[in-house]
Amino acid sequence: MKKILIVGIFIGALIILGVTIFLIKNNFNESQENIGSDEGEFEFVSELEKSLPNTIQNEICKKLPLTEELSPGDRYRCLAIVNNNPEFCELIEADNEEDIDAQNEKNVCLAQAKQDVSYCKNVTSDLGKRTCYFGLSLISADINICDGVNWDTNLRQLCYFSFVNTLYWEGKSNQINLAHCNKLEEPDRSTCLAYKDGDVSLCKDNVHCLTFFEQPMSFCTEEGSVLEDCIRDRAMVNKDISICENLTEDKRDDCIGDFAGHITQNISTCDMINSISLKNTCYQNVAIQSNWFKG
Repeated sequence: MKKILIVGIFIGALIILGVTIFLIKNNFNESQENIGSDEGEFEFVSELEKSLPNTIQNEICKKLPLTEELSPGDRYRCLAIVNNNPEFCELIEADNEEDIDAQNEKNVCLAQAKQDVSYCKNVTSDLGKRTCYFGLSLISADINICDGVNWDTNLRQLCYFSFVNTLYWEGKSNQINLAHCNKLEEPDRSTCLAYKDGDVSLCKDNVHCLTFFEQPMSFCTEEGSVLEDCIRDRAMVNKDISICENLTEDKRDDCIGDFAGHITQNISTCDMINSISLKNTCYQNVAIQSNWFKG
């Protein structure tokens, strides 16, 4: 079930640039006190925010800290995506020409806010490129975006799989079609077909497929990350967040984060997370994913 762990990571942190590259030290109230307190970009972003409609997604994005000590990229990108407004991306400024991280953040933001894959080609970091292509495929509802992951065949397959896997968790299996599944190699192709038809029998004896369907807790028999991923899958399939409490520390928080993003799409679920950095990641997931799949 190693693939399940990888998929879980990308789904829980899909399009989250940097996956908490910078340690989040301040809570929401502290960050709000800093907004507009200094001249420059923080005052400017506050002005942009004042003109935004009062939507749930915007209110969630505003929970992401914005301070001088931390990169504001996550907040800007969240607001840019849910409002289809790349102006926020322009606020991600590099300190100097050698600030590659900020340049990569801006390119990912522009790619996803404009739904323009050409910006992904300008991203230089491995993590940034993954984030850009994986996230953009979902935002644009186009699995063919994953074709651009041409530097790693396995990663390209993972991008395809995360696309159909996310649709499955979101209860959008009716949007999975044969063309999607044909992009996948076995055994993932059979898993995709099982998703599409809602037919667990198509999994046969493939445990990597069976885990995404209803199974008893006794199905989770192996140790290590395989066991932890299996427990998370039981929580997701059964829509029972209490099962996440069988996990500890970050694994517990990751399970709750996945549950919030795909099952409840409610930030009150995020508030159950202990890690401040993972809680903020959860806020961003809920804002963006509820925007992707609303309606």
